[in-house]
This record gives sequence, C-alpha cells and structure tokens, in this order.
Amino acid sequence: MSNLVPNYVLGKIIFRLTFEDIAAASLVSYRFYLICSQVIKERKVIVNTLNTECMYLKRKIKGLKMCEKAITSIGEIKMLNLFKSTLTNVTVVALEKPTSELHDGNIHLITESLPNLQCLSLANNKLIYDNGLSALFENAPNLERLGLHNLFVTGVCFKNIPKVKQLSLTSYSALQLNLTKYSDILCDRVGDCLEEFSLYSTCNYPKRSVEVA
Repeated sequence: MSNLVPNYVLGKIIFRLTFEDIAAASLVSYRFYLICSQVIKERKVIVNTLNTECMYLKRKIKGLKMCEKAITSIGEIKMLNLFKSTLTNVTVVALEKPTSELHDGNIHLITESLPNLQCLSLANNKLIYDNGLSALFENAPNLERLGLHNLFVTGVCFKNIPKVKQLSLTSYSALQLNLTKYSDILCDRVGDCLEEFSLYSTCNYPKRSVEVA
C-alpha cells in the first residue's frame, strides 16, 4: 500500500515522528531507510531530558517553540556520533538529563560537529567542568543563546565564552564564589552583544571543592 504513496508525502508524515519512531520506520524497507535518512538531516532541534516540559530550555532559554518530536532518549555517545554523521544541520541542542556518557572530555564534540549551532542548553551534569566548556566554546562561532545549569563550573570558562546574545546561568558553590572574580572577563567577552542575562541560584546541588588558578 505504501508503494502508492509518493516519497515526498511519506517524508512529510515521517517528519512528524520522534527520533525513535523514525529509526524504527527506517527498518521497514530500503525505500523507507532512504526517506528516513533524508528526514533526519532536516531536523533542527534535539532535546534529551527527563523533563518533558524541557524546563531549562523553555523557561531559561526564552523565545523557543518546542515540540515533542524534538525530544529523544538516545544515549549521549550515539548522539555525538549522529551529530557528526547525520544531524549536522541541528541548530538547537538541549541536554538536561543526568548522564555519565557526556563529560568534560567529549563535550567539545558538540560544537565541532554542529557548525550551525545557535542555541545550547546544558544542565544537571556532574562531569562537565570549565576545561570542557572552554574547548566547546572555541568552536561555537554562531552560538547566540546559552544556558548552563547545575554544572560543576567555576567561571574560568568565561574566558572563552562566545559572543552570545542570551546567557542563562544557575550558580552554586564555586561559581557563586567566583562570579565576582570573573564578572569583568564575562563583561569583556559579551558586554557589547548580550541582550539578556539570567542568573538563578540553587542550594540543593552538591558542592565540589575547586581550585581556581
């Protein structure tokens, strides 16, 4: 029956599916595989979160319209590989789920693989520090909106932060203590382009002793 449906019509239908459903549909036949591969390349937004409301992305990175098809439970290692091989056109990424697969040693692969990335929200990760974010920032020329929430950062990474228009932070322990120290650096980097800055505080996130150079 599907043979009677033109490829472009199937593509429009498949485009409305989630990432997981598209992956399942690609196994139906070689024709479906080709259509699904093309549809995946057209995706611009990808969200990996336990919160279906995409709390940080929607509330703290403002002005974005989200839909359920953008939400995925794909593992972070596989996602990084997809960024490099298939999802190169993605412009919005929100990774808010606690995980051990995404860490200081590979976080830079996001911007290395996504040259068109404009909006990034990272949250709830105990393994992302300043060094990883600094490396990530070095390859983010088009990044305009950035959210960093509940990460183990001190503010050292602000030395490399790109010229974003919107910045949203959740401060705790080390970052809160060093925010004044790095505020001048932050102003030098984004002061002439920043349009909106939001700072949230939390008392419940675990503390980590950090030595600041």
